[in-house]
Amino acid sequence: MMEKENPVIEKRIGLSEMLTSDEAFFAGTAAEITPISEISGYNLHSAEPESISLNILKRYFNVVRGKDQKYSHWLTYLK
Repeated sequence: MMEKENPVIEKRIGLSEMLTSDEAFFAGTAAEITPISEISGYNLHSAEPESISLNILKRYFNVVRGKDQKYSHWLTYLK
C-alpha cells in the first residue's frame, strides 16, 4: 500500500484555530505521537480509526521498530 505523504507547516497558532481543528497531536521524545481528543471541551477526531493522527502514529512505530526499510538508515541497532 502506498502511504500518503502529509504536508507539514510549522507555525504558532491561537486557541481559536486549535478549537476549529479536525485533529491535533503531541509529538516529542517522551510523547512520541499522542493524539489529542479534546481541547477545552471541544472534541477532535484525532483518535478515530481513520484519522491522520493515528496514521502518523502507526507510521512512526513502523519506522522506530525497523518495519519500514525506507528509513532503516535512521536506526542504530544495539547488541
